[in-house]
Amino acid sequence: MQCELPHAELPLPSDGRPYHLHASPPCQKFSKVNQKGRKEGDKDHAGRMVEWYIDYALASTATSWTMEQVARPDVVAIVERKRLLSNRAFTYAVFDFEELGVPQTRRRLIAGSPHLVARLLRARETERLRSVRDVIPNPRGTHVRGGATGVQQKRKRGAAPGEAKYTYKRAGWNELCRPISKPSHTVVGRHALVWVTPSGTSGWHSVMTPREMGLLQTFPENYRWPTSKYHAFLQIGNAIPPKVAQLLLQEPPSPCRVFDLEEGLRCGSPSLR
Repeated sequence: MQCELPHAELPLPSDGRPYHLHASPPCQKFSKVNQKGRKEGDKDHAGRMVEWYIDYALASTATSWTMEQVARPDVVAIVERKRLLSNRAFTYAVFDFEELGVPQTRRRLIAGSPHLVARLLRARETERLRSVRDVIPNPRGTHVRGGATGVQQKRKRGAAPGEAKYTYKRAGWNELCRPISKPSHTVVGRHALVWVTPSGTSGWHSVMTPREMGLLQTFPENYRWPTSKYHAFLQIGNAIPPKVAQLLLQEPPSPCRVFDLEEGLRCGSPSLR
């Protein structure tokens, strides 16, 4: 759903039934990728969207809420400031999703209702690391390559402000690859991952299908994606992995002690803020 903020009237349930509210405000303006394509003020606008959603979630009638964002220092600073201003009404933590059973190197900040963030922290201790081979039974290569195209060479001396500090060379198909015995590179919306079988200085390669990308995001194998690959990849890369959503919202196996906001602890989870 797209709408103009902050004046949007979202169709939230109003009949008293419990519901969960989740949002993933656009993160491209915070990311290290495509910085040259940014306009002045883009990052400030992205920061205001994060702040708006936190305020909206706290003021809503939602039974619980969460937010997913990139774990950049400027995002963490915004979320921490809002947490303190809200008198610690919510909490947050940074997660490597591969520790939650998602077969990719996806690092994200999750903020929201303290008992849900604590539940996700506990899941890190029990979930099994899964590789590409674990979720794609018939892989079409021995490695997976991400969307990066350059390899860092050496640091420049006397780089001017705003100038790249390192020199780069174009990466070959046998570089920047992860073996299928490990989690893949991060699944993103605008660049499909690529199957690679390295050989010498090059190698065979083939772009992943939406079905394969969806499996790396932990969607069911029979999930129906748009016929347009562009729109399918966009939806897959921008989605929160269903595995993470399941861990967030599943009922705990046993009762948990009351969350102590001041100490920032719930069920022995010292990583909570």
